[in-house]
Amino acid sequence: MTRGHIFGTGRAGSRLPTIDDVTLAGEIASEVDRLVWTIRDAVRARRTHLASGSALSAGAFNPLINLLSFPDRLSESFIRRRYIYRPQNKLEAFFHELVGGEYLIPHDDRLIVSEKLAAIGGEIATEMVHACRTLWSAEADAVARASAMARTVIDSGDLRDGLLQVATTSEESADPYRRFWQRLSALRLLRNEAHVDAWRSHGLEPSEIEALTDAWAGSLMQAPVQYSQKLRDLGYVANDVVTPDGIAARQRIEDATDAGVAAAFATIDAQEFLSTLRSLPGQPD
Repeated sequence: MTRGHIFGTGRAGSRLPTIDDVTLAGEIASEVDRLVWTIRDAVRARRTHLASGSALSAGAFNPLINLLSFPDRLSESFIRRRYIYRPQNKLEAFFHELVGGEYLIPHDDRLIVSEKLAAIGGEIATEMVHACRTLWSAEADAVARASAMARTVIDSGDLRDGLLQVATTSEESADPYRRFWQRLSALRLLRNEAHVDAWRSHGLEPSEIEALTDAWAGSLMQAPVQYSQKLRDLGYVANDVVTPDGIAARQRIEDATDAGVAAAFATIDAQEFLSTLRSLPGQPD
């Protein structure tokens, strides 16, 4: 790892986004997820084969794949925002295992990575480089183009005090393939900020947007579906079934999310970026 910014902090937007930009932002999100999840799942599958990784439960190890991209900027608030959709009991179990086992050491408002956790982080990094190179080394030119475009998008993103700001001030890998994965992951942070803004504007809570998402797209919930009284009062749920109004509200939230990141994608040839991402191997969407 080399010290420095993964991304710049400038805002390079040069025009207002169009409807096409908004549409492309949504299509790009699916491809970004596909590629990020492919590498993440490859590393997860290797947990019990790692000398130090097997010391942690899957519930503690799996979030670290994302978190240890920012080892010098970890805080409880960052972790809770990064995993805002994780059920509270699972998140508390994560903190109990990592802090109780002295993998993360509380210090002021930060969480210091201990030597034990640094060893696990090193193994995760090695496994990730291997997975990225195995998947993409034959696509070096496409990876380089897509990585550069991803950086341009992030450079023009909203760097308020949140997830994306942490990404811009942390370290990046010297390996171009793992660095590409980091940048794709940061695009997900950019989108996450816009998504949280969108469902909060509807007065919803994380578990409520997850419940609507489960009905809207058939996504896998991280906890059993529970419909709140608020969802019932809004007419989004009736007789323990999400209503057409609930599905329409969830679609409006997704549309608002796409619109929230469209300006950043308007700084590149988004169609070329989408085509390049689609050309890269990974698990089916």
